[in-house]
Amino acid sequence: MTSSRGPFDPNKLIGKWYGVEHNIHSLEDKCSNGIDEFSIVGNTLLINKICTDKRGMSSVSSGSTTISSIRGNTMKFLFRAERGLDTTITYVVYDTDYTTYMIVGNGDRKTFRIMSRKSRVELCWLSGIEIEASKMGFDVSHII
Repeated sequence: MTSSRGPFDPNKLIGKWYGVEHNIHSLEDKCSNGIDEFSIVGNTLLINKICTDKRGMSSVSSGSTTISSIRGNTMKFLFRAERGLDTTITYVVYDTDYTTYMIVGNGDRKTFRIMSRKSRVELCWLSGIEIEASKMGFDVSHII
């Protein structure tokens, strides 16, 4: 497994990433089969978070950050909402090879998601990524 322990490159995130596993936290409890889709327009990194709830209903949330505001592997996306209820979400890429997987979280080192370029992955591949997450200090005993 190749790691991104070198300089983080947001340009390599472009495209779809499928949430294949996560430990439990409030944002993900409501969402299964989450997809994060990244694109770049000018100096802006855009994210569309596509969520399917337990009833099969889909929703899309869109956020943005300027590439110049990215610090290391940490991005703060602003999600615009109705009636001025904007939300800023911290998105940390803890590890990635950019082509097959990434381990992401919100910066608290308690919650994480394993994302894949493929919507379906093999169990042996997933077990290897879980081992990497465990080595980084994440509790993988509660992943779903």
